[in-house]
Amino acid sequence: MTEENIISKLENLISLKELDDDNTKALIHEIEKLIDRRHRKALPVILKLSFHLERLGAPITAYEILYKEAIARKKRNKKKEYFKLLYLALKAMSMASFTPFVERLLLESIEEIKKNSDLSVFLPYYLTLDAFYHHIYMFSYEVAIVEYLTAKEFLNFIRDEEISELGLPSKRKMEFYITENIIDLYFRLRDNMPEYRKEEMLSEAQKHLKNLDAKDEEEYIQAFLKRIEFHILSHNYKIAEELLNEGKNYISAQNERSFKPCFKRLEARLLREQNKYYNAYSRFVDALQESIYYGNNFLEKLILDDIFNLISKMPARGQLFSSEGEVFLDSMLNLLRSKDFYLGVDHSHEVAQLSVHLTGEVEKITGKEIDLDSIYMAGLLHDIGKLYIPWFILTKPTSLRPIEWEVIQSHPLIGAQVALKLGYPKVAEIIEGHHERIDGSGYPYGKKNLSLETQIVALADLFQAAITPSRIYKKPKTKEEVLEEIKDYGGRKFDAVVVQALFNVVREGKG
Repeated sequence: MTEENIISKLENLISLKELDDDNTKALIHEIEKLIDRRHRKALPVILKLSFHLERLGAPITAYEILYKEAIARKKRNKKKEYFKLLYLALKAMSMASFTPFVERLLLESIEEIKKNSDLSVFLPYYLTLDAFYHHIYMFSYEVAIVEYLTAKEFLNFIRDEEISELGLPSKRKMEFYITENIIDLYFRLRDNMPEYRKEEMLSEAQKHLKNLDAKDEEEYIQAFLKRIEFHILSHNYKIAEELLNEGKNYISAQNERSFKPCFKRLEARLLREQNKYYNAYSRFVDALQESIYYGNNFLEKLILDDIFNLISKMPARGQLFSSEGEVFLDSMLNLLRSKDFYLGVDHSHEVAQLSVHLTGEVEKITGKEIDLDSIYMAGLLHDIGKLYIPWFILTKPTSLRPIEWEVIQSHPLIGAQVALKLGYPKVAEIIEGHHERIDGSGYPYGKKNLSLETQIVALADLFQAAITPSRIYKKPKTKEEVLEEIKDYGGRKFDAVVVQALFNVVREGKG
């Protein structure tokens, strides 16, 4: 397809309501190849296209398109256009993930802006982004509050005309956005504070809530949602219920993708505050499935955080091998199936089962007793971090781009955080290391010193993923083909005893 043909189809892409059509995904793949070309025309509808992709659940694709366009402007020495497009790219990424590359890019950009007075208009925008990443992804709430307030102060020194000329969000919109996030920060701090300080956090949130100046329909609904949440956390349950019922009148065909799951999430939070844990869990799951359906990546993350925070406080949390606990394990795995239907729940069960068989073999060979319970649970939950990965990447029919691989490679760390939140540090260690190798060639850290438990789950995952249809562009292999590849891994990527155990298990027909 020629460059002209692709550009002519961009307008058609912007009119689409969903991205799950194969032809649409193929066109996006062509656009990705186009933006990689060194000598190309500027894409005439780049901003419109990126906003549309972000809204439909492909924020990382939006980031990639904006980032490449920003680099093209930088090469032409158009610095202001570069920083504007880069800001929009990083903002799109903030709705989905936070990778080491993005963190470096953001911090380096802030330093460059600080050194160049001609770029000072961008400082409050980039500081707000950095605050947001600390707030949402690092849970560094104190750092985030300082940065939000600093950004708000810097806005006072920026001329409205300069902002308008650059096509950046207005000062008033930025002030609304910052205030809304500060309110959310105090709500989060309230959840993490001892009982005697909860009221103090709500009081701080209320001060900012009074200053939340909504001017359009979207802002009004966002402010309305914050009011409901305030009443839920203040235990004004009757008022919260009345407002939730009233809120249903504000949902329209134009805004349901953004806001319908938000109201369902608050219904779940209301149930949680009333200690109706099981009802709350069910409602959170409904909200999550709705968010996945609408492609609302950011809300998915918030709801997943809610779900795992809830499970960590539930009576069955400490007994995940009890009948009640198994219900939660199965429910979490079914959630994974809704995001990653190439592997998903069946793969998780197969890895867990193979890990159990490998453990028995390793114990026979070495005479060592190995933590079977942790291995089984880690096998089941090894990919739970993928719940936080945008569906558009998990189900992408073409090979992944570097930034998408970086996002995918964050899932062991996210999964480990989930296991720690549930109170299982050993399981967290195994999950974090299930893509590591003893020669340091793995990810996310390139660790070499791995426990036998970690290696067992890692090899079980490698084997099962290789023989399972996982991507359109990647055909599954036979067991014999995989064993042929793995036979030389002993002593190199895995301890020899773990590789020998796999050969024994497969020969016995257990793998």
